[in-house]
Amino acid sequence: MLIVIKMPLTSFYPNTLPNNDSSSAWYSITTRIYTYSGDVTINNVLHHLYVADFANSEIRVNTATDAWEDHGSDHPFSAPVVNGANIELYHNTSIIYRFTKPTVASWIAAGSGASTLSTTDLSGSLSLYVNNLEQRFIVYTIDATSPTTSTANGLYDVRYTLKNGNTGRVFQPSSINHTNGTITSSNFAIGFGLSLSADGSPDGLYELIHEGSSLNSFPVTVLAQITLGSGRKVHSNFW
Repeated sequence: MLIVIKMPLTSFYPNTLPNNDSSSAWYSITTRIYTYSGDVTINNVLHHLYVADFANSEIRVNTATDAWEDHGSDHPFSAPVVNGANIELYHNTSIIYRFTKPTVASWIAAGSGASTLSTTDLSGSLSLYVNNLEQRFIVYTIDATSPTTSTANGLYDVRYTLKNGNTGRVFQPSSINHTNGTITSSNFAIGFGLSLSADGSPDGLYELIHEGSSLNSFPVTVLAQITLGSGRKVHSNFW
């Protein structure tokens, strides 16, 4: 069964991270609210930046792991601390800012409508994320039930077939590293490492694949697929 869905560009949210601790040092400064300020790619993974009302105060969220990190050279000077449902920022031992850790966010919701295939052990998904600058990223996830990447167990990659017929794999000559028992999730900018169409378009079919070992003649299993093109997303479920 093939389902075609026309989708608008993904809206970014949340744009602000309000301070919820009235006893924190910055609470009384009404203009000092962490607000989304842009994106940065670190080790091929998209991070969203939030900044207070002065330069170099940035913190960032890793869109692959949902982990919060310090980014700027000024306050908070140390990594954000997870405390229950909150993220706390410190100066020495004093809390200067605390916000509720987003559980509904554009980077968390990126898997909505993704295609998923589960076999005996292999399971994974692909989805499209579009940031507020209309830059497109493919998010891939390999579930914990899938075998560890190895010569004996097989390798993971994203295979593509562009609209002009060009084919290839995104991560060759390497592969996606995965460990059984953990969830592997990351993303890459669309166009990264591809043999593009003549018009420079990266639109086409993308497939998250597992290639088995030489002992089984390198069988290829498609875990999930997504088709990009003409402002729409096409996804298939395998059943």
